[in-house]
Amino acid sequence: MLFSESIESPARTNIITEALVKAAVRRLWKEEEGQDLTEYGLLLVLIALVAVAAMQTLGSAINNVFSNAASNLSAAT
Repeated sequence: MLFSESIESPARTNIITEALVKAAVRRLWKEEEGQDLTEYGLLLVLIALVAVAAMQTLGSAINNVFSNAASNLSAAT
């Protein structure tokens, strides 16, 4: 019976694990050091998405200008 007494029950292990997770969540909630890095990362992603959208629009406009120039040059010769 000594062996069975030294093994923790699954319910006790779950309670301990739950307490550790709650403590970690509370600690992370109170810390604000990582939030700044996350905000900068999100801002960088937003800027990148805007840049990609702008480049696609700008690329289409430049393509139209060169296509018009090429067709005008072909018609002139």
